Amino acid sequence: MKPCYLLFALLLGCMACKKDIIPKKEGNFRLNFQHMVGTEALALGTKVYKNPSAEDYSITAFKYYISNIYLVKMDNSITRLPAAYYLVDEAKADSKSILINAPEGEYRAIGFKLGWTAYAMSAARRPMRSIRR
Repeated sequence: MKPCYLLFALLLGCMACKKDIIPKKEGNFRLNFQHMVGTEALALGTKVYKNPSAEDYSITAFKYYISNIYLVKMDNSITRLPAAYYLVDEAKADSKSILINAPEGEYRAIGFKLGWTAYAMSAARRPMRSIRR
């Protein structure tokens, strides 16, 4: 009978322990994009560039999405930030500077994907379902 009391006391002791939940502090950082062609800043529609084959070209629009942003901590663990998609447009200066919220901490690198994920693209293409009553 003593082992039952001991087991019950142990179980009760484990249930009495409570883990203090410490809220994570949030911080933010700004991710700035500067587009370059070789060693020159990109100029839309006003500059003519030469490719390695000595052919002339100019750029009139330059847009892309970034997504799946993550931070690499000092111990190489990865902190993935909430899903978000940002359109970076060379023609709009404010789109080239993105304020991002992240858990406070020390990080050694940042990573992201260009474009949308396959899941997000398929979700965007799905037709809206009508509600029938």
